[in-house]
Amino acid sequence: MPRVSLNATKIIPRFTNKAKPGYISAMKIYLRTLSVLYFIGYLLHSADVLGLRLDFKTMSPGWKVWTVYLLVADFAASIGLWLLKPWGVGLFLFIAISQLTAYIGYKDFFGDQTMLIAFHLTTLAMFIGFIFRMTQMQKNQKPL
Repeated sequence: MPRVSLNATKIIPRFTNKAKPGYISAMKIYLRTLSVLYFIGYLLHSADVLGLRLDFKTMSPGWKVWTVYLLVADFAASIGLWLLKPWGVGLFLFIAISQLTAYIGYKDFFGDQTMLIAFHLTTLAMFIGFIFRMTQMQKNQKPL
């Protein structure tokens, strides 16, 4: 049985160049939709830092660091995902896993973040589903 690599630098070029056209479009739409959602996250965290949504001045140092981290990471991920770059996918995975770790493992500090947990579990499951389907299709393609 051949090994399947989940290296992000190899996944994106395969999805965008060698797969069947319908699935290429679906993956591009998925990544660009994620890009828009992460850009919205960036805007929300920007509003937090500017004091337009939450009172940044009264936040604990831990919350301030977390908010600025998400502001920078969400912005970078949104750009990388929109451009369909492997580093954008890497950032998406890193942000999703770090938020799941924080919100599940440190619920006492971060409070109830059920909606964000559901969002990240859903986006990760969809991404893994795309990878699985694309890998299966590539195994079944005949060389030209």
